[in-house]
Amino acid sequence: RPFKSLSIGCGPINEIVRFIHEDELSEGCEFHLMDFNEPTLEYAQNRYRKVISDTGRRCEVKWIHKSIHELLAEAKGKKDSFDPVYDYVYCAGLFDYLSKRICSRLIELYYSWINPGGLVNVTNVAHSDPIVVSLELLMEWYLIYRSSDDMLAMTPGLGTQHVSVDDETGINLFLEVRKDEDCHDER
Repeated sequence: RPFKSLSIGCGPINEIVRFIHEDELSEGCEFHLMDFNEPTLEYAQNRYRKVISDTGRRCEVKWIHKSIHELLAEAKGKKDSFDPVYDYVYCAGLFDYLSKRICSRLIELYYSWINPGGLVNVTNVAHSDPIVVSLELLMEWYLIYRSSDDMLAMTPGLGTQHVSVDDETGINLFLEVRKDEDCHDER
């Protein structure tokens, strides 16, 4: 079956464009790209059309416009969620603005959307004095910074968990939660 992923807060889809450009395996993938901002989705659609035109590769893409309020209502169980089944769900840049309680609910929601063996990946900026100084004092950009322990505390009892600092800047934490292969939750 095709590899199926969901990007929440997909932004300019740099990683998708790079993957399609660099790897023919992208043709066997299905990407669901969600964003809260329609102009962002339009920009991403234009980038997707260009990379398809440049490479001649095709993959299935579904564009999802959903507000953060709708997503949070789903996470709280106040609104029915769509019933997707993904191999990979990822969200970068959103958790820097949300409380631990809300992040935990969103991770649980994302986890409910993945197949056994699937992976949820979320990011958060790590607390680092140089980054705090530059973002807050110079740019007046205020984030919620977290440690590896803070990230792990958002996922009690969910699958196999791991936090890493993998980007070259050393300031982004990546939380990975993998659903066990033998996990068969009821959807």
